[in-house]
Amino acid sequence: MNKGKHRSPEEYTEKHPLTEKIDTFSLGNVLYSLLMRKDVYEGLDTEKAQEQIKKGVFIQIPNEVKEQFSPMEDAVAVAISMCHVKEVEDRSTSLEVESYLRGKLEEFGISHFD
Repeated sequence: MNKGKHRSPEEYTEKHPLTEKIDTFSLGNVLYSLLMRKDVYEGLDTEKAQEQIKKGVFIQIPNEVKEQFSPMEDAVAVAISMCHVKEVEDRSTSLEVESYLRGKLEEFGISHFD
């Protein structure tokens, strides 16, 4: 049982083996924090956040905020949803998230940094 409130659902259970997809879930937390300019679980105590995460109930971006997003911000929101998936088998890999975001950068005419 891991501590804190920034873990993937499987890190709060003893039954599920841990894979690299815990890092994908964490990536979703980082992207959320960058996009929303606040901690993903801001305002929730650790116990409440853990309960929500275990159930697969993740912080949502309010619709009124999404309505004001630029196309690039929309792309980041989609990437977050690719990361914040309860079932490990259904969660995207970090490479899939990267590929999606690289494709969006190209679509927006932004060259990536190598």
